[in-house]
Amino acid sequence: MFFSAPAQSAIFRFQVPNGSNYPIVGNRAVLGNSSGNPLNLISFNSPEFPTSQIANNNTSQVSISSVGGLVLPGDTYTLNINIEDNPDGTAVLNLLEAASLVATPTGIQEQAFPTLTTSSSTSPGAKTSFSAFRVRNLVDINGKSIVLDSIYQVPGDQLSFSGLVSSSPLTFSISSQPIAGYVPFDQLNDFSSPVEYTLQPGGSISVTNPQGSKSVPEPNLIGGLLLGIGFAAFFKRNLFNSNTKASRKLLANFFNC
Repeated sequence: MFFSAPAQSAIFRFQVPNGSNYPIVGNRAVLGNSSGNPLNLISFNSPEFPTSQIANNNTSQVSISSVGGLVLPGDTYTLNINIEDNPDGTAVLNLLEAASLVATPTGIQEQAFPTLTTSSSTSPGAKTSFSAFRVRNLVDINGKSIVLDSIYQVPGDQLSFSGLVSSSPLTFSISSQPIAGYVPFDQLNDFSSPVEYTLQPGGSISVTNPQGSKSVPEPNLIGGLLLGIGFAAFFKRNLFNSNTKASRKLLANFFNC
């Protein structure tokens, strides 16, 4: 599968462990931009949940969902989100709602995640116009602590988090590297040493890429080609066929109730 997204679009990969006691059969979220500006979602995909849907695109509240698979307790699933940059060369992803669909003995239940806003910008004097940030944050879900492992490829050399809606702070471990444009995730191997931050509910943190003073080649058509090749390789599916059939039956019962 090839993507026609521009090389400088912002790409987010979230790896989420199943911290519940039951299988996860899908997920959903509501995304936005800052200040009510419309969000243009170029693509959304989850290798473990191949049936994806985008609704209300190019609005201030874009809905996404993915189903059709099964992730057992202790396993991890991945969400890939590609958004169009703002005209001023920034990227903003406002997570308004997020939840996993958990198959319990009493039916499908939602496991909600804390919501927050992620944004990127360029500091004065930066020599790189694009950066990759690896973010590991500790999240408390239903009394259990799980670690989200994410990589953001965004315009600029600064990454900020704000607007946390949660009953407790979030702990972040963040490292970064300058890049010219999209790089396949498995080829991002020059991250700086991680630095830990704590985000309080209602507060904000901002991280500057310490390697942003490095000059990197400008993006070119090769970056666009790597985008397609990288995602095609990354989106290999490893689904449990029998379990998928069971999850679809659970989902059918859930949506028909």
